[in-house]
Amino acid sequence: SLLSSRSETPPALPAAPVIQASPSEWTNQSVQVTIQYPDDATTKEYRINGGAWQPYTGPITMTQNGVVEARAGNQAGMSETARYAVSNIDKTAPTLTLSQDPGSTTNRDVAVYASAADHESGVNVLKWASGSQPAEYFASNGTIINGGQFVVQANGVYTVYVKDKAGNEAVKTITVSNIDKEAPAAPTFTASKTTPTSQPVTVTVQYPNDAVKKEYRLNGGAWQTYTEPIVMAQNGVIEARATDQAGNASVASYAVSNIQTITVSQPAAHVLPDTLMFDVPQGTTVQVKLNGGTWQPYTGPITLPDGLYDVEAKTVDSEGNESQVLRMSVAMYGEQLFRAQQLAVQTVQQPTKENLASLEAAIQSLPDQAPEKESLMEQLERTKETLAQQRVEAAKANPSEETIQAAKEAVGAVKNETKKRQWTEELQKLEASLQDQQPNEEAMSVEALLAKKAIERAEKHPANALLKHAYQKVAAVPLDDPHLSMLQEALARVQAQYDAREANNGKSSQTLIRAKALAKALEQAYSSVLLNQAQKAVNALPNGEDKALLQARIDQAVRAQESARVQAQIENAAKAVAQAETFRTKSALDRAEELVKGLPDGQTKQALQARLNALRSAQDPAVAKAVKAIQLAKRYPSVNVFYKRAVDAIQQVQDEEKREELTNLLNEK
Repeated sequence: SLLSSRSETPPALPAAPVIQASPSEWTNQSVQVTIQYPDDATTKEYRINGGAWQPYTGPITMTQNGVVEARAGNQAGMSETARYAVSNIDKTAPTLTLSQDPGSTTNRDVAVYASAADHESGVNVLKWASGSQPAEYFASNGTIINGGQFVVQANGVYTVYVKDKAGNEAVKTITVSNIDKEAPAAPTFTASKTTPTSQPVTVTVQYPNDAVKKEYRLNGGAWQTYTEPIVMAQNGVIEARATDQAGNASVASYAVSNIQTITVSQPAAHVLPDTLMFDVPQGTTVQVKLNGGTWQPYTGPITLPDGLYDVEAKTVDSEGNESQVLRMSVAMYGEQLFRAQQLAVQTVQQPTKENLASLEAAIQSLPDQAPEKESLMEQLERTKETLAQQRVEAAKANPSEETIQAAKEAVGAVKNETKKRQWTEELQKLEASLQDQQPNEEAMSVEALLAKKAIERAEKHPANALLKHAYQKVAAVPLDDPHLSMLQEALARVQAQYDAREANNGKSSQTLIRAKALAKALEQAYSSVLLNQAQKAVNALPNGEDKALLQARIDQAVRAQESARVQAQIENAAKAVAQAETFRTKSALDRAEELVKGLPDGQTKQALQARLNALRSAQDPAVAKAVKAIQLAKRYPSVNVFYKRAVDAIQQVQDEEKREELTNLLNEK
């Protein structure tokens, strides 16, 4: 028996399992994986995507792609591992991108481009159909898209359908609305005269509303753009062509054949500031038309309100023959001139900054061709010099930042360089004597000191970039800083100097001038209405240095308003704390704490809160102990023992409301 046992064949390892999947083609459903194990396998195991081995009991449902591994085992050991990669599951719908060419209005067919993408199984079907269609419509309908595009001949909604090889579907619509193949209505003509005449005939062409291109030509010549009625000095044929947005065109023609050769002279015109007059030759009449109105007989001088007028005049002889039309644009400025002359008298009597500004604005509003403008400007300059001299003398008599600044503004408006230099030197000497009155820089915060230096640089070296930088630095000063008001006043003074210089160079556009005026008005008298108007005016400016600087001025005006509000809050809170310290009642202390709590974070709030904490502590020793513990815990937040001591100290306070308040203080970030 020993010999027979030695001759037995040892058991062999089982064969590797066989793995099969169904379906094996692309699908958007789950895949069933079946594993066939050898008959001698006593152990049947599988795993998915390298996971844990588990017993095989039946087909495996794969809801997504992955790797299935299987092995068989018997007493001799485990077989080789069989592997099968499931990679035919695609549950993601393909994507569609639609576009059209052309995208603008056209009188031609439109090509719709359809780009389909599927990064798994790939695109299988790409169709299109008219109208808005669901995906199931394309099961038996629709047109195959070749070359990634299809052509449509009419406006409408079109649906594109795509299906991938796994059966996932997607539809997308595109609306084509830019096809226009209908020609516009033909132009029509209106002639100023159809009976025989010696005068030119004016022909007005009426184009249809949908015409984007209006053209005409004379006697078969070149086409040209129609902008105004056509004056025919001799007989001829006018053709008019209307073209719509899509390029469709219609043409009509009109023949002028009633012009005869008779010469009548044009009327001679005389223009005064508020009056229009014409010479009327003997035996004729003159007719006048204002601003495209109707022809009216001229009976004598015509007095007109201020404004610009398009004037037409013609002479008509006793036979009805007309001269060529005299056309001219005239500016009436009688009312403006009268106002400017009145202001000039008033300004001489009272040469104030406001009167000067009003007079200058009135002079600038006069037309450039007004002969009185130059003499009024000379008078204005003389009055500016008078005001500057008065302001300089006032600054000498009472030297202060205000009087010196007022004098600087007046001197800055003077154009005489010799006088300006003399007065500027005098003011600089006065200003130097006031330097010792400047605030102590050592007592200023870092933000306030930086703002002060920025303002001084902007004043010493005039440049919009430096002025903008000064605005930014002032904006960084905390609202409760005691030097903020002084800095805002200094910045306003420097801004006034910049305004005076820019007013003298006369290069600003009307839009920029208006924006500056609104910004200045907002600085002088803040209101939400002025804020909206100033912001709209600045928004309308082109991007650049002027716009950025004006925006900084608006922001500073808003912040100055907020600063005033905060200062009022601080004053009320400080007053309430003082009352609480005086009366030491709970109601006074509660009211003070409420007002202090509403202040913005900063040194002022911390100081007032410290006074209140001291007041609370004086009322209750347990509270004082808790406050000290809280301060220590907040100073060293990483030391847990300090935090625990603060919690224990708070628990010793008897007042429940105070305990809650101290707990909130401890946990406050």
